[in-house]
Amino acid sequence: MFLRNKFCGIINKKFINKIKYLYGWINNIRKHGNIIFFDLRDRSGIIQIIIKKKIKYFYKIIKKIKNEYCIEILGIIFNRINKNINYKIFTGEIEIYILNIKILNKCKKKIINFNKKNNNEKNKLKNRIFYLRKNKIYNNFYIKNKIINIIRNFLNKNNFIEVETPILSKITLGGSKEFLTFSKNNKNKFFALAQSPQIFKQLLMISNFDRYYQIAKCFRNENLRKDRQPEFTQIDCEMSFMNKKEIIFFFEKLIKKIFKKILNINFIKPFKILKFKKSIKYYGTDKPDLRINLKLLCFKNIFFINNKYIKKIFFIKILNGSRMKIKDINYYINYINKFNIYFLIIIKIKKYFIFKKYFLKINKYINEEFFFKLLKKNNVKINDIILIFITNKKKIYKFINKLILKIGYSNFSKKNKIFINKIIPLWIINFPLFKKNNNNIKSYHHIFTSPLKKKFNKKNIFKIFSKSYDLVINGVEIGGGSIRIYKHKLQNKIFKILNINKKSIKSKFNFFLNSLKLSTPPHGGIAFGIDRLLYIILNLKSIREVIAFPKTQKFKCLLTKCPNYIK
Repeated sequence: MFLRNKFCGIINKKFINKIKYLYGWINNIRKHGNIIFFDLRDRSGIIQIIIKKKIKYFYKIIKKIKNEYCIEILGIIFNRINKNINYKIFTGEIEIYILNIKILNKCKKKIINFNKKNNNEKNKLKNRIFYLRKNKIYNNFYIKNKIINIIRNFLNKNNFIEVETPILSKITLGGSKEFLTFSKNNKNKFFALAQSPQIFKQLLMISNFDRYYQIAKCFRNENLRKDRQPEFTQIDCEMSFMNKKEIIFFFEKLIKKIFKKILNINFIKPFKILKFKKSIKYYGTDKPDLRINLKLLCFKNIFFINNKYIKKIFFIKILNGSRMKIKDINYYINYINKFNIYFLIIIKIKKYFIFKKYFLKINKYINEEFFFKLLKKNNVKINDIILIFITNKKKIYKFINKLILKIGYSNFSKKNKIFINKIIPLWIINFPLFKKNNNNIKSYHHIFTSPLKKKFNKKNIFKIFSKSYDLVINGVEIGGGSIRIYKHKLQNKIFKILNINKKSIKSKFNFFLNSLKLSTPPHGGIAFGIDRLLYIILNLKSIREVIAFPKTQKFKCLLTKCPNYIK
């Protein structure tokens, strides 16, 4: 019979002289003369236990006990003497004198301590049980649970209904590669593990559910990154009779509530909203990190360099950049040179004169009057550095985003306030509806996203934008959504533009197109990655820190040694 009535980490001075049963694992053992001390640990924290040598029965038992043994103790709670108080822990003012002790189970495996030598990803995944026993890691899951409850309460109060949708789903043209699973009762047929509840939640809107949410498990058979896993959890939501602005406003309130409750951060102003085109123009990416005060500026002009016409000059201003060490500047030059930029010109601004530090004379390429206008327009001051890129390359934006991040996360930027360490959310809106992929036309988000305008020109399909929105926090995409196509004809039109043949439409989407004919309401939605949200809130190095049993970048579980062969 177990009589547990308190956790180790919550015992304090209020419990003085009370007798309690406690359960947990031995954290460490220390011997001092006739007294043995050990820390008992459970998920809530640790508490110090004392056994005196003269109590022979307990002393015999404690001699057998080792770290990570699972035990039961009955003890009486006393104040620690002043010199022994440990203010670093919640239970540091008290200790427990043992009345009874019992070994529940022994640890028969070598204990892994995650010190500097063992603190690598392979060890963390292979020895996951020991790693999850750490109170710091448990705290990640405690906060995850707290956030899920905040979300549930918020949505329930706003008349949402939680509905589970199928995980075993139809193989579609959803975008990312799908995991397939064999159907035993349907010969030569397969299910796909749902990448998201996208189609089902739209069917729920057609079915008059109006406001739906789900804490959904999603599966994507794609390359892993530090913020991506093959299976992940998202808060999936859909609403009828709401436009883009209303959905953004509503879910912004939810995100603000989470940050207020968890980190006590109060966002008074609305989140910044940036159109996709401007995000690419200024930051070279649709996931900008606004903590970095570096912007890309582009000037359209016709320049003739090395017998080539150059239409654009790109420009980055580094505040107080002249304080940067020469070795750092050389590091960035070497990095830039990998991308075969025609010319890089680095200029230090000093006493209102231009000193050319590297490469060629600027007036050979850029008109002096134009250049001084450029400085004035962008408030370039003494001690700033400007980087000028002269190129025609199409991939310049991706490269410059990487450069901005390299400079932005450097120690120089942190010391000179180019990088400000705080939480800065923003909405990116109006993504393109289509993109080119190996000369094929693909949906930028997914095939059910509504175009921004009802009528559009098929000849310029890559200039068609959508009613879409992503929430980005500190350079990480936390969630995304869109207003959906709710007219049968428009959805068919999008399928044709994507060159999906009639046979595929009929076999994969006929049920959905028929459903759209049933007086479908206007609707839209959003999905937030819970693990990515925690990645930001807890300032983690990887989302593996908030997934109990994650996979490696090669899609392997080192604990269970899966995937495995079928015999």
